[in-house]
Amino acid sequence: MQFNIFFKRLKSLLPFVFPLLLIISITAIVFVQHGSSVFFSFLLPVILVVNVLQCVWLLFKGNKKVLFNFTALVVFFYYFDSFVQVNFSEEDVVNTFSVLTYNVQGYQSKSVGVENSKTEIADFIKGVTPDIFFIQEFSAIEYKRYQNEYPYWLKSNTDVPYKSVLGVFSKFPILKNGYIKFYDSYNNSMFVDVEINDRVIRVYNLHLESFKLDVRNDIGNLSSSYKYLLPRFVYAEEKRIAQANVVRNHINNFDGDVIVLGDFNSTQYSSVYRILKGDRDDTFVAQGSGFGSTFKLLNYPFKVDHILVDPSFEVVKHENFNLQLSDHEPVLAELKFKD
Repeated sequence: MQFNIFFKRLKSLLPFVFPLLLIISITAIVFVQHGSSVFFSFLLPVILVVNVLQCVWLLFKGNKKVLFNFTALVVFFYYFDSFVQVNFSEEDVVNTFSVLTYNVQGYQSKSVGVENSKTEIADFIKGVTPDIFFIQEFSAIEYKRYQNEYPYWLKSNTDVPYKSVLGVFSKFPILKNGYIKFYDSYNNSMFVDVEINDRVIRVYNLHLESFKLDVRNDIGNLSSSYKYLLPRFVYAEEKRIAQANVVRNHINNFDGDVIVLGDFNSTQYSSVYRILKGDRDDTFVAQGSGFGSTFKLLNYPFKVDHILVDPSFEVVKHENFNLQLSDHEPVLAELKFKD
């Protein structure tokens, strides 16, 4: 008897639980911006799907409590975009240029069937022929593979030693470059001013704080390591939030067109992403299709590599890949100036 009463009360509360959880998640990411929001950023797509399904079910049942789900969904889509996109790229657009970002994992791929990731990655890049490509976790010596096709190039290890190596290779002249150092961190960021058709743009190549996880050892045994992992997730997110604010302040001091790209190690539902995005367009949202996954953890897809462009750019094309030559996947975008 008491069990039946408890079950009925629990059932009556369910229409409120998931909308409330969605609102709490949005509040933590948008307004609180604390390291603990990283867990909400991971779970937000799941919470969203549950709310949509519950909303459809309650609507079908004619239950007025559907208004709670509906309100939560309106709030979500006010602040965020869907994690699934369907777009159709324009054809025959002229005067475009393409950019690619790729974290190559230091060429340490452990994927089955990958014999020489250095060669295979180089073959891929030369195959898609981006006008400018940006690499995170690059090698200090692999630049030689790209010198013939890309006369303008830079790598960070000569100027910023003991950091994750960043690289940029361009068919357009690089007029200026610089670095935004993240202290007490192995990660790194750089920017380049590139002249494209008599117009100078600034591109930020970011590699924000890593989780530094070994999936097999750290996550494979959750029962004994969760007390160690949870603070580690929070600490890494707090560092990324601080790094994102440093980058944003640097961007605000530049009077010109900006592209921000690279490995954010944060999803599109994170405080980090929102700090860096501002009023910029995400090329995946503008012209991408599918989930836009660039990293998988226990086969769960995450979009942690992004290309964000100022409103002065038109996004002509966005493409994701499934190469499995690194723990991350590359992202390619084709752009043009609007005026």
